[in-house]
Parts: sequence; structure tokens; C-alpha cells
Amino acid sequence: MKKTKVLVGVLNWGLGHAARCIPVINAFQRCGCEVSIASDGVALNLLKKEFPHLNTFELPSYSISYPQKLRMSLGICFQMPKILNNIKKENNYLKKIQGAEHFDIIVSDCRFGCYNGDTVNIYITHQVLIRFPKILKIFEGTGAYLHGLVRKKFNILWIIDRNGPECLSGEMGQPRKNEKFFYIGILSRFTSDKTAVGTIDACFLLSGPEPQRTIFEKIILGRKWPENKKYCLVRGFPDEHLILSMPANWTVFNHLASGELQDILLSSKHIICRSGYSTIMDLVRIGLRATLIPTPGQPEQEYLASYLSKKAGFSTVSQRNFFKNGIELNEL
Repeated sequence: MKKTKVLVGVLNWGLGHAARCIPVINAFQRCGCEVSIASDGVALNLLKKEFPHLNTFELPSYSISYPQKLRMSLGICFQMPKILNNIKKENNYLKKIQGAEHFDIIVSDCRFGCYNGDTVNIYITHQVLIRFPKILKIFEGTGAYLHGLVRKKFNILWIIDRNGPECLSGEMGQPRKNEKFFYIGILSRFTSDKTAVGTIDACFLLSGPEPQRTIFEKIILGRKWPENKKYCLVRGFPDEHLILSMPANWTVFNHLASGELQDILLSSKHIICRSGYSTIMDLVRIGLRATLIPTPGQPEQEYLASYLSKKAGFSTVSQRNFFKNGIELNEL
């Protein structure tokens, strides 16, 4: 019997989209499907390391740069002509791949051009409603409409969340009434069969696009830390081989495989990280909470940090007020 061929297309936006697609790929493999992966940049490299035996395709990059001075929403608006052109290139490349591979299903994690007329096309996201900053709130309805037009290219919407009061995405995960959708629960690469041990005083987990990843790292490294406590820094650099020189009470990892990262987090008394959705799902999966530092200029992360601090036991502080409101050096 012919195996169902599945292509999983993953947005290269930090490591979050790649991380949450690991359980998706595993699920298709458990069902006996023949799975291939399509992405670019660090996301593709991470998935190659997790699944070295799977066929991979490098998609055209969206080439989104993170503005240092503008809000993210404004920065993306200015880059939209370039992004739309790259989405068109992506879809044309998918046509070539499909002509050779004959996939039955294409799953797209926020890759707008990752669909084909000859396949069942599944779009997965947690952010049906794209958040805008307060100054641009008036355009949120327009953004929702345009995102809806994108989703019309796909047959099914998979919402990465639980339905009901235990949802993690809040109002962002609410679809349109006439849309065919399924809540598929939270997606985490972690397992829940391990227990916390608490031998590390604080773990700093870095993630997300540049330059904010490096800015956050410099803030951490620029602080003077107590020498009688144990710290860990996970830099989120799967392609980096240079090891930072740090004091003896620090352990630094450029990148950790899923199981290793889970062990480090479970060994940490306190976790400080971005409020990226994939990171939050990983923490919830293993019963941990953290201090969330939203990436400046990203309304989605700002909303998630605020929402989850009110209902899910997380705490949050802005990057600007780091260590001033709620986090003191002697607590870490």
C-alpha cells in the first residue's frame, strides 16, 4: 500500500515554529506517512538535526529583518513588497517540488505560499487574529481580513491551542464562524514523564529573531551576578560553535536538543525567557512557569505575557524594566 506523502513547511522566524513542528512531524510518522520538511535558515537546520533521516527542501527566504527602532508591525509593513515577492517565489518553488514528489498533504506553519492545487493544504497557527500595537489598533480588523484571505488558499485551519477556558492564546486563537478549523491542542517537543529537580538557580533561555536576541543576551551578560549561585544560559544558536567565556558558576550552551533542553529546564529553580508561543507551550507541557520578557515591538508577545500572567501563573516584566519590577538579583 502506498504511503501518504506529507510535506511540512515551516516559517523561519527564530526557532519557535520549527520547535512546535517537531511533534507534528512525529505524529505523521507514527501514522505511517512519508514525511519531508521544507524551510530555510536556522529553522531548517534545527529540523535537520532533529530528523537527519528525512528528506528536506530549502525554501526561498522571506528575508524579514527586525527593525531596531520601529515597532515590528510597522517594520513588516515597510517590507511587505519584498515579502509578497518572496511568497510568490515560494509557491512557484512548491509547484516544482510537487511535480517531482507528488505529495498528498502539505502542512504550512505560517508559510503563506506553502500550498498546492493538487494536495490537501493544512494551515497551522495559534495567531488567527494578528495583534497590532495600540497606535495601530484601528487596522487590526484589516489585518484579520487579509489573514483570512491567505487562509482561503488552504483547505483546513489547525489552531495550535486548547479550546475553552484552558486556552493559551486568548483572543488570538478565535477563528471566523464560517471557517473550517480544528483545535489540535498545544504542541510541544517535550515529554511529561520527568520531574523537576531544581539544581540550577536560574536559566536564561534566549530565542527569537535578531537583533533582539543579541540585545537581550548583552543585557544578561552585562549584569554582575552572585558568585555563590548557579546559572545557565541557552543562547538559541544551533549553528554556532564558539563558546562564550563565562565565570565558573555559569554553564553556557549555544543550542540543546529537545531532551537535553527539557532536562535543563526541569533542573532550574527560575526560568527567564521570551514570551514566544512555542516556548510557553513547552513550559506548560512539563508543568513549569517562567518570568516572561516580551520581545520589544512584538505585540503578540506583549499580549501573551500579559494574558498568561493573569491566568496561568506566569510573571512578566518588560525588557526595559528587567530586574526592576519583580525580579531581583538576590532572587536568582
